[in-house]
Amino acid sequence: MPGITAERAQEHLLGPPSIILPPTRTLNHFSIPELSTSVSYLRKVYTPQVRGTHRRLRKHVFGPLPSVPHKIKTSPSELEEELDALRNDAYERSHAINWLTSLIAHLGMSEPEEEDDQECSASEVLLQEAASILATCSGTAGAGVISRTFSFPSPFSHTAAITINLKDVPLENNDYGSVGAQTWGGACVMAGLIAEDPKSFGFVHPGSLGSVPSPAVAPQEAAPKKLRILELGAGTGLVSLTTSKLMHLQNRLLSSSESFKGPIPEVETHVLDWSLFPTSAPTAPLDEPFDVILGADIIYEAQHARWIKSCLEKLLRKPSASHAEARFHLIIPLRATHALESGSIEAVFPYAIGNLEAELELVIKSKDTFICDAGDSGKEVEEVEYAYYQIGWGTPHRDDL
Repeated sequence: MPGITAERAQEHLLGPPSIILPPTRTLNHFSIPELSTSVSYLRKVYTPQVRGTHRRLRKHVFGPLPSVPHKIKTSPSELEEELDALRNDAYERSHAINWLTSLIAHLGMSEPEEEDDQECSASEVLLQEAASILATCSGTAGAGVISRTFSFPSPFSHTAAITINLKDVPLENNDYGSVGAQTWGGACVMAGLIAEDPKSFGFVHPGSLGSVPSPAVAPQEAAPKKLRILELGAGTGLVSLTTSKLMHLQNRLLSSSESFKGPIPEVETHVLDWSLFPTSAPTAPLDEPFDVILGADIIYEAQHARWIKSCLEKLLRKPSASHAEARFHLIIPLRATHALESGSIEAVFPYAIGNLEAELELVIKSKDTFICDAGDSGKEVEEVEYAYYQIGWGTPHRDDL
């Protein structure tokens, strides 16, 4: 019977939906795993992944990077060009819509045996997946809206994943505000880092990674301190939503109750104009300092680094005996076409030295770089490089010190 196979799905060149998908009249001849492979193929075509998010190499940098960043290959691959052609083919899109509609109807009428809970669950998941892609292809796809699902392994559980559902809208050439309506690679990299190693962001209570608070400790002392967390330039919210769900999973673990159903920590959105905030009178909740501030892919104009530093001087908590050291975590892509913007970080924030006796300033505490695969790349691997800065209060390194 015609239809896509796992082997065919892995081939470099993908055929069009009208050839790859099995005929709708034969859907009842295919198993749920076989139909799932066809749906995965359609997701690959019509809901592309964010480029440059698969981390392959991390390097700790003990000083400024060379002025010329690691070479970034940006020319589209043969596969990407073919996928773009398929997405823009009205006939193929129409065929995919009709096929998904038939599949949803088929799954809705199917009645797996009552005792086969696993098959029933797989069928429900496939139904939801097909409906999601259908919405992208039909209703919202005409406007270029893309539904995305991000899933990160939980550091607190082998079974629970951190899943975030978002929608990206197309960029408007004359509207710079639409930049925030897209999920950029830097946000994906930071969300992945948070889920992978929340302790490095200060998000982990000692009792949540294997150790249990001592029974001799009073409950109010054993409970984690309330953290104030802020994301600048949040865009579609991937980083904040990932952090919120991670904190919720941690709370469930610390509750020592399998039935814990406490609310997911609330995420609030507020307007913060970087250029005006430093000279304005802040209102709640921006009137108190934060323990952790996050920023992903937010430097795309030369003046942004200066504005952000002025904001941090009011928003990042100063060192004290009662609080852990506050940090600003920043990830930016190193684009050859935006070298001036990338370089502005180190022009505005000096590197730190060990001496803490001098007057404190905002300094770069550490810097790492990541090499990420850009996605499907055809004959050669395309790469995107990111710089990851941790910025906090300290003594700056200067030639005159």
